[in-house]
Amino acid sequence: MKKIIWALFAVIVFMLLITSLGSALFTGKFELTVYHNGEIMLKKVYKIKTSTVMNVLFKYGGNYYKFYQKNSSDAKVRDLSCLNDEINGDLQRIIDRTEEPVIERKLLWSAEKAEFNFVEGKNGLKVEKQKLIENIYKEISYKTTIALPTKEIEQSITMEELKKRTYQRSVFSTCYSTSKANRKHNIELATKKLNGAVVPAKSQLSFNKIVGPRTIQNGFKSAGIISGGAFVQGVGGGVCQVSTTLYNAWIRAGLDVINAVNHSLPVSYVGPSLDAMVSSKNDLLLFNNTEHDVYIKAHTQNGRIYFTIYGYYTPERTVIRNKIIKILPCNEYDILNIPLDWKENETFRILASPRNGLVSCAYKDVYIGNKLIKTEKLRTNTYSPQRGKMVKRTIKEEDEELDTRYINPSFGFFNKGALFGVG
Repeated sequence: MKKIIWALFAVIVFMLLITSLGSALFTGKFELTVYHNGEIMLKKVYKIKTSTVMNVLFKYGGNYYKFYQKNSSDAKVRDLSCLNDEINGDLQRIIDRTEEPVIERKLLWSAEKAEFNFVEGKNGLKVEKQKLIENIYKEISYKTTIALPTKEIEQSITMEELKKRTYQRSVFSTCYSTSKANRKHNIELATKKLNGAVVPAKSQLSFNKIVGPRTIQNGFKSAGIISGGAFVQGVGGGVCQVSTTLYNAWIRAGLDVINAVNHSLPVSYVGPSLDAMVSSKNDLLLFNNTEHDVYIKAHTQNGRIYFTIYGYYTPERTVIRNKIIKILPCNEYDILNIPLDWKENETFRILASPRNGLVSCAYKDVYIGNKLIKTEKLRTNTYSPQRGKMVKRTIKEEDEELDTRYINPSFGFFNKGALFGVG
């Protein structure tokens, strides 16, 4: 009798267990429905492997989630192949259909227009596959319905960060309105070639490489230049004012300089130790010492050259100053032997007065707000004295005779021309 009672008890317990576990365990099958945003992505019936059904039933009391927790290190448990060999592939296909890649915001620089454009990106969507698998083990029953777990993937670059890369670090301009036509042409041509230039992080800019050789073939014309300590004519005259303007904008942006050479004589458009002469042998080399690109806008307007430097935001403000250390006096002349149209009684003519030379230096003061945090000497330069240019008149003997009055002891003073009946 006791055996019959225990048998009935076992049957009742078994039936209660089957009822509590659901028919998935009893039948070894379950229907899986996965949806996303109201759309059914997957609906399919899977037969669970018998070995797994028995393992879950007798070792884990029919609890698939406990089975998962205890065996999650097993690859076949992690990819659901312990249940059915098709589930993982089916899930991966709906994951591939659902996931969206991140499209990052972009900063675009138009070299032609020298302006910035911002392109708004799009956040990505990622399916949390491991969470999906875990939820299947949690919810498994004859009809299992799962929402596809996803998370939004933010773009790595914010619009605020992009705008920090377009900070106007400096503007500098010089005047060329009184220049002659050829010099104006050269200035405007060189400026146009530099407009829109980009200097990548930790890279250098070569003025000569961008502007190219100053030749007739490259579009330049003959104008005044400084050569050998004198003002002479040369192809590309005026280009040094462009390099000088760029140099001054660059150092005021707090950026580094590899090579800048002064003229042999001071120039009128900037103070001493602030010029940057370029030639076929001397290049202006600038260095972007920041971690981001630097952008150059260059244009001419109303007889002025403008350079604007954009780069990553900095709270620092750079002030440039120069100082004359010593004057190198000069009052000497070079005597030239050239033909001139002399005026009456003119015995000499000064073509150019002597100009004193000088020694100067330039400094960089760095401020945050109104507080000076650093002073740095940029350079020291010597500008040669310039001898004056003079032409002396040479009077020929026949000219002296014509200009001398004839003296006759008997008749007094007579003009020699009148004596001989001239005029």
